Amino acid sequence: MELARANLEIGLAKGPYAAAGSEGDPAGAAGYVKRAVELYTALARKKPDDPNVRRAQIEALSTWLHLQYRLGRKEEGIKVARQLENEIGNLTPSIRDQVQANWYLSIGYMELGTILWSQGEETEALALHRKALETFRGDMPAEWTKDPAKLDHLSHLERELSISTWLHEGLSEQVELTARRSVEVVAGCPAANCRMRHAQAEATLGEIEWSSGGRQQGVTTLRKSLAEFDLLAAEDPANAVFANAGAQVRAYLALALAAGTPNESSEAVFLATKNLRLTAGAEASLAKGRERILVNRITLGATLLGDRRFADAARELRQTLESNQDWNANYDLRWSALHLVARAFESQGKFEEAAAAAKESMKFADLEETEGGFSRQVIRALAARDYASAVSRSKGSSLKERSEALRALETCCSQPNRAGGVIAGALIEWFPTADDVASIRDRLTGWRKLY
Repeated sequence: MELARANLEIGLAKGPYAAAGSEGDPAGAAGYVKRAVELYTALARKKPDDPNVRRAQIEALSTWLHLQYRLGRKEEGIKVARQLENEIGNLTPSIRDQVQANWYLSIGYMELGTILWSQGEETEALALHRKALETFRGDMPAEWTKDPAKLDHLSHLERELSISTWLHEGLSEQVELTARRSVEVVAGCPAANCRMRHAQAEATLGEIEWSSGGRQQGVTTLRKSLAEFDLLAAEDPANAVFANAGAQVRAYLALALAAGTPNESSEAVFLATKNLRLTAGAEASLAKGRERILVNRITLGATLLGDRRFADAARELRQTLESNQDWNANYDLRWSALHLVARAFESQGKFEEAAAAAKESMKFADLEETEGGFSRQVIRALAARDYASAVSRSKGSSLKERSEALRALETCCSQPNRAGGVIAGALIEWFPTADDVASIRDRLTGWRKLY
């Protein structure tokens, strides 16, 4: 028991995001936590009704699952999540209550849902996020409503469900309601972890408000969130968790401002540039760390585009793509960069270069795929729209290219235009409007004189 506890304590100190603000050392923690899982599982076989052993075993499994996600070990993470669910399912009702099983079970469902989402299994992932919230909130002990860790977790569950529902089904009253509950749950909790979760949830609400057509309200809410993060960071300057979570908010605020007035777009470039000065922290050598840097550079490109610095945007984004060829970056992030490159070239009248970038983006948008939720539909539609628009304006486009562009436009942009924006890769984007699609179609078919 002592050896198992020692391994788990070392793993907890090195691995997960710490309350003290360290991003931890997930790779260094892995061996210790794995050993703790093995030792506690062996003890549980000998003492299946010992609540102390079973609580420690479940905590070790939960920590092990979290590390799989951070290390990008998706298949192993699925196995661990299933093991955690089975172990809790085999507990007696009395032991379940003593070990706070619903808390750990909800963590397992949430983490598993996030892993499955990253593998494109969105329907099952969304069902798991709903199940996570239902598991935790159902029959929740009264004392949990006064426990900062439990309130933090409840807000986290509400926020994850709001985001996954938004991405899969599009905007709805339920999406916004869930996002608001995520903010309200921790509104009266003074603990640092609650304050961080409140700021994070508030940012998600701001993104949803912007996407619903209320850009100014969204900007206001995002500014409030960023101010809360800045205050937390000022109180604890060494806290890497606060710094990097705040950077995510700053990125979305920059994107929202880039869609506004000239003064706002200049501020957007300033905010995006500020994010580039952040280090990737403990995850610098992991995929998650590289994703963070890539998102920050894409955001800068988007703000340069919003500031009408088209050549600068194209150059920054091309350099970003070239410097990330040595690893398997997420397709939606590569699409994001190429989508912006195509827009930057088209804005300069460089239609052949825009068409080339857009055609490359279609590979990462996976136009042949028909599955996936609203976010994936928007990505496919925009990839097709970008290519069709550039080809329709290019003097050198061939009949074959125009036919290919028209086919992509009809296939991916023929769905009814659904209201509202959605997170699409590193950006927030909208489905192409019917008028825009019709105009491009006319140019491709020669119904309107091009020049």
